Amino acid sequence: MKHMAGDMSVQADRPCTPEVWITGVVTPNAQGFAAIRDDEGKLSNLVWRITNTATVEWGRRYRIGGRWFSPEAFWACGEADSVIPQ
Repeated sequence: MKHMAGDMSVQADRPCTPEVWITGVVTPNAQGFAAIRDDEGKLSNLVWRITNTATVEWGRRYRIGGRWFSPEAFWACGEADSVIPQ
């Protein structure tokens, strides 16, 4: 997805086990980058791990595993099997 913020991970060779799972609909944020609106209505920017080969589509619902990158950004640090269409 071309509007996905990507990490610049120098640790791409290290595995990342998702610590948090977030479920919601992928939608653009105010700047046009991918975010996820969870079931409680919170919009969180998505940061995609550089080694994650999964793709997502606007308006589709997913369960995504990762970690909080910041209070506003969710780091989808798992691999493709951590991006589950719902």
